[in-house]
Amino acid sequence: MELSASEASGRVVDRCLQIFGGRGYDRSYPVERLYRELRVDRIWEGTSEIQRLIVAGELVKRGTGVLQLPVTR
Repeated sequence: MELSASEASGRVVDRCLQIFGGRGYDRSYPVERLYRELRVDRIWEGTSEIQRLIVAGELVKRGTGVLQLPVTR
């Protein structure tokens, strides 16, 4: 859940910065604070790559069969 939420929020705030242009980095605009807070949260919770590894590890542990690879001979 954290992975999908952080990825989605990152895309949204990136779009906001694009809309605001250079003013999106100005501290007098709320979008600048959102960008800083979301960026820190993504770093604090772990990078997206680490979150993906955690999800993949849980899928492997549970044996859901989602990650079955074809056998080559």
